[in-house]
Amino acid sequence: MIKKLTIAFLMFTVNANAEEFVLAGKKIDLPLAKSWQAKAPQDNALVFFDATKSEPRLVISVYLAPFKYPGKDVSEFEAQYLKSKEEWLLSVNAGAKYKPEFVYQEKDLAVQISYSFDFNAQSFKEVVKFQDCKDGSAIALKAMIPQGETAKQNQALLSTFFKTLPCP
Repeated sequence: MIKKLTIAFLMFTVNANAEEFVLAGKKIDLPLAKSWQAKAPQDNALVFFDATKSEPRLVISVYLAPFKYPGKDVSEFEAQYLKSKEEWLLSVNAGAKYKPEFVYQEKDLAVQISYSFDFNAQSFKEVVKFQDCKDGSAIALKAMIPQGETAKQNQALLSTFFKTLPCP
């Protein structure tokens, strides 16, 4: 019970302390500290991590994505996503632990995808949420989570982060 109350308090506190960031001219409120923001490799992306933590550490990115909500027939979307993940895993010599899990949020035109993989003798879970902004653009929220203690430490932050709807 105390653990649930603590997580609920942390979620409320993190959400209340959301910072405003700008991605490709769009203002986005994220439950992340400005001090976590790193130099992004591209102008259309934001990257965050806690530089005080040792590696492997949680890395979060927010970026423009080529995504349109798939509607009723999700098979083509899932097949394309699986193909791109398989290509990425091969390109970095990583191994998938299981097939991705897709959760569709039709009301918000969003899809959240989770999967686990091994890379350099370390297990990771990646969670990405795509949202169709209805204006021809889409935004992705992604977290690369090293498994183990890091995952437990960031549970409340990630729970709040993935409730974020980046599109107005």
